[in-house]
Amino acid sequence: MPKNKNVRYGIGEWYGQLFYDINPAEKSRLAFIKTTKDIKCPYRNDLQSCNKSGGVCTMVSYELLDNGRARIDENRPDFVALCPNRFWQNNTIFKEIGKTLLGTEYPTLIKEVNFLQKVDYQGEVQKEYVGKIDLILTKLSTNEKIVDWCGLEIQAVYFSGSSMSNEFAEIKKNPSELLFPAKNRRPDFRSSGPKRLAPQLETKVPTLRRWGKKMAIVIDKSFFESLAPMKKVTSLSNADIAWFIVGYENRQREIKVRSTIFTTLESSVEGLTAGEPISKEKFEIELQGYLTGKRDKLIRLFNQ
Repeated sequence: MPKNKNVRYGIGEWYGQLFYDINPAEKSRLAFIKTTKDIKCPYRNDLQSCNKSGGVCTMVSYELLDNGRARIDENRPDFVALCPNRFWQNNTIFKEIGKTLLGTEYPTLIKEVNFLQKVDYQGEVQKEYVGKIDLILTKLSTNEKIVDWCGLEIQAVYFSGSSMSNEFAEIKKNPSELLFPAKNRRPDFRSSGPKRLAPQLETKVPTLRRWGKKMAIVIDKSFFESLAPMKKVTSLSNADIAWFIVGYENRQREIKVRSTIFTTLESSVEGLTAGEPISKEKFEIELQGYLTGKRDKLIRLFNQ
């Protein structure tokens, strides 16, 4: 992640438009939008309106220029998806997944399928459902019977740091320039991977594996490159999970599957969660630092 004060993440695509291509009048209009209900999502035909607060589809790293303006950071030009709807563009990924896992480029999608039922403290299964699979891709026969299917989880990225509303405020004041992002923020791959995606896989994939079914995962290239290495398997038959890593190409930012890898559940979770512990000596130096330079982290208890 950028640590240089002259590099910051800002808006990549806004309501489906490349931010640096939007004309000043349109930028100003979008900055004053209070609700997204009247704006159509450009990537999903099944949605009546955009459901992403603020309408930021992707973020990208910007570099500060000497004249105070900005340009895309040449060292990190890849866009990072903040909204899962971004992955639906032209149904490209579904065709690729269907072809790879089901033998058809035209799978039928079933959204938000109930998967986990609630269990009470006595171990009794309740009627209430407490977990879903994002999407099920199905291969159908000519008489609409399911011949084969696979699960699919789409994972966009959260970000940490200042809200995008800071950017909207600056755009309202100066919509004509491509401004350097007003505040610091960064893609939070750690929250998106170990805290969100890993538990989803650990909960769902063991059951799919027992059923003889595969789980597809869609993430973008920047997210995948933030993960620890995963042990790959060469044959789909030996895999639990198929990773479809996507990028955004040409001036239209068309989504493309850049690579597909097959892994087991165990190696996937290791890639999502692995980290190397620091030494005891370094850890204790860090602790001591809280007593001197990071006092906002301290809670002191005193005898009353």
